[in-house]
Amino acid sequence: MDLLRDRSFSVVSTGVAAAYAGWLLRQFGASVDHGSTLDPERAGAFFAEGARFGAATLPVGPGPTVITDVPVTPAHRGAIDALSRQRPVVWLTPWGLDNPWEARPWSDLLLAAAGGWMSAVGEPGQEPLAPPGSQPQAMSALFATIHAIARGSGIFGAPVPAGLTVVSMAEAVAVTCIYDTVAYQYYGAARERAGDRFSKTQPTQMTGLCQDGYLGLHAALHNQWLALCRVIGHPELATDARFATIPDRWANIRTFDRDYLAPWLLTKTRWQAFHELQQARIPTSGLPTFQEVLDSPQLAARDFFVHMVTPSGHTLRLPGPPVRVEAGAVANPAARAARPWAPDKVRVVDLSMG
Repeated sequence: MDLLRDRSFSVVSTGVAAAYAGWLLRQFGASVDHGSTLDPERAGAFFAEGARFGAATLPVGPGPTVITDVPVTPAHRGAIDALSRQRPVVWLTPWGLDNPWEARPWSDLLLAAAGGWMSAVGEPGQEPLAPPGSQPQAMSALFATIHAIARGSGIFGAPVPAGLTVVSMAEAVAVTCIYDTVAYQYYGAARERAGDRFSKTQPTQMTGLCQDGYLGLHAALHNQWLALCRVIGHPELATDARFATIPDRWANIRTFDRDYLAPWLLTKTRWQAFHELQQARIPTSGLPTFQEVLDSPQLAARDFFVHMVTPSGHTLRLPGPPVRVEAGAVANPAARAARPWAPDKVRVVDLSMG
């Protein structure tokens, strides 16, 4: 893809955050000069593809936008302060800058907790659960990548030649909690853990057990609730006082599970239930196993997976770019300016709910 073929960036990564930002930019055709301290045989094989491995040294002097996640230290603050006077710099830090937490230790577990993810995941009254891997870092990388692209494209007005932008990883996690922060700001309501449910206010957004594994159900709207009652063979529940309102459903959700939903799910495989529920316009997904993901005909048709060879000669099968645009380079400047990703063109795709 050549969406960013005319753009150059410099990436200095000591973790997944800046490395993933650099990887994303390379996938869309940008020229990325990348130095990384990640292990080229492990995380670096994917996140820092094409990087120089070893010391992560900040560049000096004018040049393209720098994206980095070097630790917050007095030495790095001084170097980045000087660098940001000469070129744009995006600094991914765990806790932001100029606050009492700026230099505190961190981990992905701490970021998930501080950003709010863990407060809502797990069984009520038991320990919270965290997502696997480096998802908080990956989330902050998305924000950094978008900002780095937009900053030099005139989307914020005139391109900015220099300056520092700080992306807090904890804040990047918090802004993904789209309902929770607003509910707390307006009503003082903190979301509670609801086990296999999305929340108490959405008792039929949940994970259910089928004959051969689990299924994700997203019957959030009233018409989807009515359709669910019909599909599982109990249309009478639509007028049952126990389930008349969402609070009623939450109060009686275990009865609904035990007597109505679970028996129906256990007569189906994941994909049988998936097709029947989708046909009734209820957003649903069978939860695939790792092997099913690797063997997916859809992903194969999209060339989703790529093969990469590490410096020691190991071949890894890894995900390719998250978005693919079937377009080639356009030599004619007038034709190029007419493409939907030209700086003065905006095209919106609204996929709606589910």
